Amino acid sequence: MIRDSMNCSRQLSVEVYKDTLILETTKQNISCDRSGSIETEVLGYPPFIYDWSNGAHTPDIISYEPGEFTLTVTDSLGCTAASIVTIDPYIPLVVNLMWNLIIIKPKNLTEQ
Repeated sequence: MIRDSMNCSRQLSVEVYKDTLILETTKQNISCDRSGSIETEVLGYPPFIYDWSNGAHTPDIISYEPGEFTLTVTDSLGCTAASIVTIDPYIPLVVNLMWNLIIIKPKNLTEQ
């Protein structure tokens, strides 16, 4: 609030924009259901434009193939942030079962 020498006042609202765009990603590697995903969280000035290297334009993606994915996000102020995320392939769990067959032969009672 501003007040002059005659005690008149005026209030003015000012919005201060900080030109920072923060992009965070969380990945889920390919799992036994044969899909992986990348989820994003963006802090900045919406609306956001999402541009994935696979052609998607959504905040999050699902992938059925492993690989490297690049995301560029642009906010309403024109600020950009980018991230490269690698989804690793599914590595199946291998269990080796070993078993031994033990044959117990009864002793012949007539043998000494």
